Amino acid sequence: VQEQWASKSNFNCIGMHTPKRSWCAMVTEGDCDAEAVIRSCWEEEQTTSIHIGLVYRWEKSDELITGNRTVRYHLLNPPEGGWSAMARIYRRFLREERNLRTWEEKAAENPSVKTFASSFLLKIFQGYKKATLDGRGDYQSCTSFQEAGHILAQMRADGIRNLTAELVGWNDQGHDGTYPSRFPVNGIEGGEDDLRQLLDWGKANNCCIGVHDNYYDAYRVSQDFNLDDLVVLRDGTHWRNIPWAGGFAYKLCPLKAIEHLKRDLPRLRELFQGHYYVDALGAFNSCHSHEHPTNRQEFLNATREMLRLIRETFGTLSVEIPFAPYYDLIDGTYITAEISGIIADAPFYQRFVDEVVPFLPIVLHNSVRYHVMSWSRAGTTGALKSLAWGAMPFVEVCARPVAGAHQMPVYEDVRAFAGTAHQLCGVNYQDLQYKDLHDIQQVQPGSYHTHYADGTELLVNTSENQVK
Repeated sequence: VQEQWASKSNFNCIGMHTPKRSWCAMVTEGDCDAEAVIRSCWEEEQTTSIHIGLVYRWEKSDELITGNRTVRYHLLNPPEGGWSAMARIYRRFLREERNLRTWEEKAAENPSVKTFASSFLLKIFQGYKKATLDGRGDYQSCTSFQEAGHILAQMRADGIRNLTAELVGWNDQGHDGTYPSRFPVNGIEGGEDDLRQLLDWGKANNCCIGVHDNYYDAYRVSQDFNLDDLVVLRDGTHWRNIPWAGGFAYKLCPLKAIEHLKRDLPRLRELFQGHYYVDALGAFNSCHSHEHPTNRQEFLNATREMLRLIRETFGTLSVEIPFAPYYDLIDGTYITAEISGIIADAPFYQRFVDEVVPFLPIVLHNSVRYHVMSWSRAGTTGALKSLAWGAMPFVEVCARPVAGAHQMPVYEDVRAFAGTAHQLCGVNYQDLQYKDLHDIQQVQPGSYHTHYADGTELLVNTSENQVK
């Protein structure tokens, strides 16, 4: 596990709650050059401290970073404080000062956002190459365009009719195949003719079939690969990540990535319908290229401009990772509900994280639809958890599972979750998507009390134990 991933904060808010004191703080100016500093004091009391660090130079040799620095503190009454009160304060800040809008406010300029907010979202994995260092591994097919249509037809037959689908691997050589190239359309899964037939079927059946894309990674196997487009680190080397399907993943500087976006966006809009998903959009950084140097603020601004163009063109936009600088530009994202898998081995999580609380659901609800990927494998229990957290249903599926890093279930494996989650979140309680969340508390293991701002309350028991 790369420990540095644990050091990326998703938002510019911190807080602490104890029986005697409760407070939260936000960096309201200069948050591109700030950090949350967390320490454990392994003395008799074994206390933990947290504070905001304002950065004027990331390295001693750097020029002074100019601009205002402002931290705003909120002191809370301990009996009434806690993470949910902090989330409501942060939500108010985002709405009043960072342009986070409610669904109703978004719908005033684009009514289709409410259709997306209440839809059942799924990713259909089509295929990818086995990960090799040179990006030339054997291709592994798991869903053709025709088979994708069969999956969607089956879901409609099950009564799930408001569907938004993202095709993962529609592009050249499949998922993570040859970015920053995306065309031609994946010929192994049927090519552009079969894709267009699928998209026509979607239009005729009220099923939005959108694009799954990436403007963060670049692979040497791509015909568009250019070293001059990449993020350059302080030591003059290019920022390179671990190998995926296309080989070692280099990072595009957003000042150059936007050129690829502007080149391909018109053709993408001509093909696909009304939703766009941007994969792997990580935290902002800096680029030390002589041709396109960017500080962290400029890096962020360029990324925001890409997202703005995409949303302006397609109407709705989702991203993989919920970073606060993008909240006002997105309509959907993943959230984390538990620490599991290889990330649980990161020292940061082992030292500091013992519970994941639904802070982001309170912040984002009624503005951004969110989902938890792992819950689709948990059947009815996962559906109930989605209801308790105000999440909307989401699945990742394929037609024919193959071995590899992206091994996906078939629809039948998640059918119980899909049917129950659709009925609970997409039908019975769909109106709750357009209300603010006030609080979510786990009253006992597996049982949640969810409280909405208008007074609506849900008691959701995902366990087999009776709620006391």
